[in-house]
Amino acid sequence: MIDIHCHGGAGVTFDDASADLDVALNMHKLHGTSKHCISLITAPWEDILKNVQRVSQVARKRADILGIHLEGPFISSEAKGAHDQQHLLIPSKVHLDELLEAADGQLLHITLAPELGDTRSLIKHLRDAGVMCAIGHTAADYNTTMDALKAGATHVTHLFNAMNSIHHRVPGPILAAYDYFRLGNQISVELVCDGVHVLDPIVRLVFDMFTNKQGQTAVVLITDAMSAAGMNDGNYELGSLSVTVTDSKAYLTGITTLAGSTLTMSNAVQNALRAGIEEELVVQASHFAPYWR
Repeated sequence: MIDIHCHGGAGVTFDDASADLDVALNMHKLHGTSKHCISLITAPWEDILKNVQRVSQVARKRADILGIHLEGPFISSEAKGAHDQQHLLIPSKVHLDELLEAADGQLLHITLAPELGDTRSLIKHLRDAGVMCAIGHTAADYNTTMDALKAGATHVTHLFNAMNSIHHRVPGPILAAYDYFRLGNQISVELVCDGVHVLDPIVRLVFDMFTNKQGQTAVVLITDAMSAAGMNDGNYELGSLSVTVTDSKAYLTGITTLAGSTLTMSNAVQNALRAGIEEELVVQASHFAPYWR
């Protein structure tokens, strides 16, 4: 299986400069994941560049690391989730060029809130550099999201989470993604199928919305796992923020904001099957590969 959104596991977080990536990757391999994108979270800008450079050097030498997913800092303060607000940034071409240089060809996709900055030109700039643009952690409305999709964004980070939900008078980014998919355009949407981020009726709804008449699904199962995956309940960190894990559910300490998950891909698959999703669709969703080397 392929996990394109994972922050760590087995007590290791990928943003930690001293982290042994093997520890986390080997734990996830025991649960069926053969290839990963290494997801990095919001941090001070210079730290992000150092983390990107460090991971890119490792990724170039390993077939099991597809490259880097940057989830912050170009996200909305209104939908930041478990990201440190003081380090959020408005994206610019200067920022992106610094990232691309640090990544040296290993930046595979980046999550952006499309309401920030000059979205259309920035998405085009990233696409020209071979980087997939994902919409996520956003307060964008339907039209802003649709504009970003038309500009070349092709992915949505953990659908339903950290974005406006569906409202009958404010349709928002979820229905923009659905309409774009329904018209036959290239798009994929992530789902954290852990029974916490989205419940079973939403899992079924998402697969119904994003599977075409030929039986091809645009749903991508991810873990969004943080360092507590494969570990006991307790206190952990995600970036600069404290996380408390209780009953295998990860929350920012003292509040109810989800802070990633403790999910593995094997459990994500089992949860999708239990929700009533057809096995063939679950196989597709756990082996997402069209954009990756």
